[in-house]
Amino acid sequence: MVMKAKQAFMDFSHRLPMDFSSFATDITTLALVRQLRAQPTKPFGLIHLEGCHGCGKTHLATAWLRENNVPLEDWGNMVFDAGQGGGPEQLFHAINRAWQAEHRMVVLSTPAQSEILSKLPDVRSRLAAGIFLSIPDPGDEVLTTILERHLLVHGIKLTREDLQFFIHRLPRSPQDVIHAAELMKNIMFEQKMTAGKKLF
Repeated sequence: MVMKAKQAFMDFSHRLPMDFSSFATDITTLALVRQLRAQPTKPFGLIHLEGCHGCGKTHLATAWLRENNVPLEDWGNMVFDAGQGGGPEQLFHAINRAWQAEHRMVVLSTPAQSEILSKLPDVRSRLAAGIFLSIPDPGDEVLTTILERHLLVHGIKLTREDLQFFIHRLPRSPQDVIHAAELMKNIMFEQKMTAGKKLF
């Protein structure tokens, strides 16, 4: 089996402004941003970001890389996303590469993925020695901001009332909110509808 040298860490900058200001929407997320901002890119160390699917792990990692002016070609060496199919053995090799290169590594995982990664004792001990940041499930304010920003990327601006109308009727998952924004964008473009006034 051929091992990949690094993961293809995706840059979603064409969809959303992936910076700290667009993540920090409440007291909890502001605190997370402060903690992550304090982390330098060197020397070696692990930063473990854990949270549900779509909670902002990739967003935070991207913001941290950008703020530290890390070249795009190095991102794949500095971020390990368990959601891309990486298991404990792959993470172990990625950690060793980061240690040899003397730079920080950001690990992204859900709680279930963290359990799988921790089954390898060497990985478990390295994660335990690093910095752990838990990203909570987003509340109404965060979900509303996610919906608003995804629509703004496509030039669609809804009133606050319309945004809250949708949020209170959608599943409580950031990924569902993002899918809803994409569907809404497609419908509005197909129907040539204009936003900016109250729709309902």
